[in-house]
Amino acid sequence: MVRIFLRVAPGLLLLYVAAYLVLSVFGRYGRMAEGSTSHWTKSSFWIPLGFYDASPPAGSSNSKWQEFLTKAFSPLYLVDLLYFHDRREVYEAATRNFDGSWTIRTNTGVRGGDGKWMYTTNTEPPAINNHSSQH
Repeated sequence: MVRIFLRVAPGLLLLYVAAYLVLSVFGRYGRMAEGSTSHWTKSSFWIPLGFYDASPPAGSSNSKWQEFLTKAFSPLYLVDLLYFHDRREVYEAATRNFDGSWTIRTNTGVRGGDGKWMYTTNTEPPAINNHSSQH
């Protein structure tokens, strides 16, 4: 029994890695937003084919398949993100200032001489409080 396992295991491991490589080759960079009430960032992250799609509703057969793929290949996905698809480009980032205004940095889509993205910076005034006190 052990000998059979030792003969089959390398082939199964190779098949597992090959299946992930096929999914990764047809992957794409998708947008992600994260943050809080005082800071947020819109950036990109690597999505292998079949891992995530915002269109199927939660609980559907598509979302269950995507969840299965993500869990089944998570060790290879983590290695992929660390060593191969580690590019995380920020499209837009905002920080709330002490006066309530926002400083927003937007990616221009142009790289500088150092190879890094160039950003424009804008400031938005604080939101107007429409709550009037009535006595």
